[in-house]
Amino acid sequence: MSRPWDWTQWHAATVLEHVRSLRERFGTTVLVTSHYMEEVEELCERIAVLSHGRLVAIGTPNELKTRIGPHATLDDVFAALAGPAAQTEEPGAGYSGVRQVRRAARTHG
Repeated sequence: MSRPWDWTQWHAATVLEHVRSLRERFGTTVLVTSHYMEEVEELCERIAVLSHGRLVAIGTPNELKTRIGPHATLDDVFAALAGPAAQTEEPGAGYSGVRQVRRAARTHG
């Protein structure tokens, strides 16, 4: 081999192929969650961008890229639409915030 074998790349390719085959075989919607925009662009006809559990954009890959700029990538789309909000920790945001809210709900009903 000219380079080391990467199990994660093989696994990801296998999963992507399985998702494609399910979509083609059953002709149905498949919900995919990912931060890997290359995979998203390859697999998805429509994309929803979420930030802090809120829907901030929905559309085809081309619609979303056009919204950001003429040479935008899906990485640019994600950074522009979810990036600033994702980097700003609001009270109750993030894993620790969710954990605190759940703990308070159990304690106080």
